[in-house]
Amino acid sequence: MKHRPLVSVEVPEPPDVVLERFRAELAEPAAPCSGHAGRAELSLRIADPNLHTWSPWLSLEVRPHEDGTLLRGRMGPQPELWTMFVFVYSAEVALGLGGAMYGFGQMMVGETPSGLWAAALALVGLGLSCAVDLTGRRVGRQQMAVLRDFVGHVVSVEPG
Repeated sequence: MKHRPLVSVEVPEPPDVVLERFRAELAEPAAPCSGHAGRAELSLRIADPNLHTWSPWLSLEVRPHEDGTLLRGRMGPQPELWTMFVFVYSAEVALGLGGAMYGFGQMMVGETPSGLWAAALALVGLGLSCAVDLTGRRVGRQQMAVLRDFVGHVVSVEPG
């Protein structure tokens, strides 16, 4: 699995000015992104007409930096989807470990290791979950560029 893409931008203005610029841009009806600008963080996503299940989410920490402001965060799936994936991965790992332990225990006492079927099923589930994750990243790649471009447009700096 790959890490979620990092976005890091240095802006030569103080944090309150940067956040106010984001608030003004997000209030525009034609903005390609929607989101929230808090006291020290930004949450950005694709605007509703183009929002899909696979659409990315960008969460940025806004903190003072020696030359102005540092925006830093990671791009990933929407929080609800991320929570669902964590739950599914956890359930698959628990099923795999439990099935493997039960199956090996059955083998040790001379029974048919039927518990190993649960472990095999969990491995198939993990493979399918990873395939769904990679597919979501692939189809959301263009919208990741939209989020990066929006950040660059607001702060007039090329995001790194």
